[in-house]
Amino acid sequence: MASSTEEYFIRELTTHQSAIGAYLRSILPVQADIDSLAQEVNITLWKKSSTFKQGTNFKAWAFQVAKFHALNERRKLVREKKVVFDEEVIHRIAVVDVSATSETSEVRIAALDQCLARLSAKNRALIAARYTQGLTIESYAQSHGEKSSSLRVVLRRVRMKLKLCIEEFNIGI
Repeated sequence: MASSTEEYFIRELTTHQSAIGAYLRSILPVQADIDSLAQEVNITLWKKSSTFKQGTNFKAWAFQVAKFHALNERRKLVREKKVVFDEEVIHRIAVVDVSATSETSEVRIAALDQCLARLSAKNRALIAARYTQGLTIESYAQSHGEKSSSLRVVLRRVRMKLKLCIEEFNIGI
């Protein structure tokens, strides 16, 4: 029979499963195997369950563990030449409001998907090249016969468009 501490831990872990997955999706590139990584995070959380203090912020603790797994996954992707963000970007992205609900994260991810679908094919290709493939603006410009300075402006506008679009979906959240 599980102790009340184990029951509390299991309840917290299951409550925050979707938030952990959403968090990993938010800081890792598309190529990452998020489901497998989430399972690794769960195993680590379980192994370290004795270090968790009941009554403290489980989500913040779990996200910290997830962040370390994400950084390790990023290093693996670097070796495989599939990296998108450098470590500093992951650290910046990983600073999240852990009080946000997993529903909020899932709504934002769904909104981002819909907002990306609204972009022109050319703008989606630019976003994918920059953030999924990890290409620099300079290399993308060179391969497409465009000026990097004008692509920077386009990218800034597309990011602003995405931000505004996502905010429309998040009204009332």
